[in-house]
Amino acid sequence: MSTDRCHSIQVPGSGTNRGNRLLESLLPSFVAVDGRKIEDLKAYALGLATQLKFRILKEDLTEDWDGDWASFFSKKEIDPDQQTDPHYALFLAFLQNYLLAQDDLNSLTKSHLDFFYRDVLRLKEKAAEADQAYLIIQLAKHVAEHLLPKKLRIQSRKR
Repeated sequence: MSTDRCHSIQVPGSGTNRGNRLLESLLPSFVAVDGRKIEDLKAYALGLATQLKFRILKEDLTEDWDGDWASFFSKKEIDPDQQTDPHYALFLAFLQNYLLAQDDLNSLTKSHLDFFYRDVLRLKEKAAEADQAYLIIQLAKHVAEHLLPKKLRIQSRKR
């Protein structure tokens, strides 16, 4: 019977794994350079339009700076019967195209990090390695000795 008690210490907790060490705040996608949605862009355009004034020619041929661009954004969405004003539909098409450029802008952080690590620091990517752990195996009280085969694979019960 084995009387070895020096290895009977159990480690509390689940230990450390790579998932625990990865901070989401360090990922390039955590903060977007321009994280505005299309509704935010519409609200920004409406707020800007209320501040921009243009001249209106009155009936008596005098000019006045009472023109307000806010009426340009009076519609909120495209009508299902396709009766949307052409200028507003063109504005919405511009916003849709802007979202494509916004995706490129938001990927700038990842591109910059890739450039810095690969080209400036000249670091090479390593191939993925399987996780390793050291196991302490304690024999049952009624077993005197047990031979473990070389390169034994032990699977975790936790998945």
